[in-house]
Amino acid sequence: MRFAPSSIAMQVTLPSHSPVLDRRLIRRLLVKCRQQAIRDGQVQMASLSFPLPSVDPLSVLAQLHNPHQQHFYWQHQAREIAAGGTALAIPTAPVSADLDPTESTPDRFCKTEQFVRFVLERCWSEGEIQLSGAGPLFCCGFSFFGREAANRKVANERQNRPASKPRNPETTVPETTVFVPRWTVIRHQQGCVATLCTAIDAQTNIGAERARIEALEDQLRNASIVAWPEAMPAFRRWETGEGRSADEFRSGVSAALQAIAAGELNKVVLAHAAELRAPQTIKPFLSLHNLRQLYPKCYIFSLGNGHGQQFMGASPEALMHVHQGRLAIDAIAGSAARGTSELEDQRFAQSLMDSSKDRLEHRVVVDAIVQQLHSLGISAAAAASPNLLRLPNIQHLYTRICAQLPEAIHPLRVLSALHPTPAVAGEPRSLACDRIREWESCERGLYAAPVGWLDGRGDCELAVGIRSALVEGERVRLCAGAGIVAGSDPEKEWAEVQLKLQALMQALV
Repeated sequence: MRFAPSSIAMQVTLPSHSPVLDRRLIRRLLVKCRQQAIRDGQVQMASLSFPLPSVDPLSVLAQLHNPHQQHFYWQHQAREIAAGGTALAIPTAPVSADLDPTESTPDRFCKTEQFVRFVLERCWSEGEIQLSGAGPLFCCGFSFFGREAANRKVANERQNRPASKPRNPETTVPETTVFVPRWTVIRHQQGCVATLCTAIDAQTNIGAERARIEALEDQLRNASIVAWPEAMPAFRRWETGEGRSADEFRSGVSAALQAIAAGELNKVVLAHAAELRAPQTIKPFLSLHNLRQLYPKCYIFSLGNGHGQQFMGASPEALMHVHQGRLAIDAIAGSAARGTSELEDQRFAQSLMDSSKDRLEHRVVVDAIVQQLHSLGISAAAAASPNLLRLPNIQHLYTRICAQLPEAIHPLRVLSALHPTPAVAGEPRSLACDRIREWESCERGLYAAPVGWLDGRGDCELAVGIRSALVEGERVRLCAGAGIVAGSDPEKEWAEVQLKLQALMQALV
């Protein structure tokens, strides 16, 4: 069912001040793409960009959203993105015989890079292409484990699972979700720009495609501002068999501490999944609005699969940010609650800064990221001591790692080397991932995995999908994790997980 803002909010139509796209230009572009598709025998991408008056991208997404189409939402600092529909995506893109999304390979990020290059080499752009944010956008989401690892986990569980402990159906997500949206609206400090994209092949009906583009342009220009209500739906907690109980989680922490004491691991991150059910279908865009209000310093994101599921959250952690060749990575590890008074808040912060356990956990993450970058030939700089990152109800130890990204290295190569970082997996990474599969009863899916965007200029923003929820109908699945190192206490780690879950529940409940 199509989301109807009018059912929950007032709308105000904004006047359009930018000229309408030249209809003859649209037709010429489509004809040119079809001719090239006939010559090459390959699909081509047509991209049209134009300025918009200042609009609220989330309002646009709420009004244009089709539940049967993929969508993407992003906000961080001054940049806000809304996108919907699919012009071209990895699962259906006829790139080459070796780009098969059904095949499990050691590096799905390399295949994503191939897809991005394929699209950009065949992209024809028109309109106001000089505008910041103009041109095709690649919306991305990756599962925490690749298909091969997830299949090993399921096979092992089926072999070892007691008959008295049946398992809920698996949380199934593609290991790679990358698509060029049909429409994109980006708002930033320089203004607001819209881009329409469509894939053209030898059989494309030019007249019909032009009509669809013109209709989309009209919808974007006539978008309204939604006056979001403050009232939120009430939820009741609903634990399933997949959600870890407190005792199960503490047992996993104890097993991790034994492995650390034996010298097998330096750190491992264990996650917990909890589920909520609302009395009626959840309005996820209203929850997104609350997230961006509550957590303005975080990466607010939503990735919809077009099949009723929406992965959304407010992540404090940038897995990778590239702008004009400058690479930045956030290392976040070590957590404490916020105080109810300024004095208590300062006491909690100082205790976190002085905690040898939390500083060890943080240093493991920073050192591992720097080493991974060095393995790619990238020289990175990081402060010797962490700073504090303060969010409304939690604070973290935080270090930003910066480097100049060589032109020969694509951002997705860096992503392949980084994911998963010790902040969400552990160290050593391979063994930590094996232990996560053994000790966690929940499926991570998209939790703690890369989510974000890339553009045709080499810029990108990818966050770690923590403080996140999978929304489907009236159901919400929440995940949170805690880093286990020497000195960890099972009771305190359980409390930390509950604190992180509470941070997201506030926006949903």
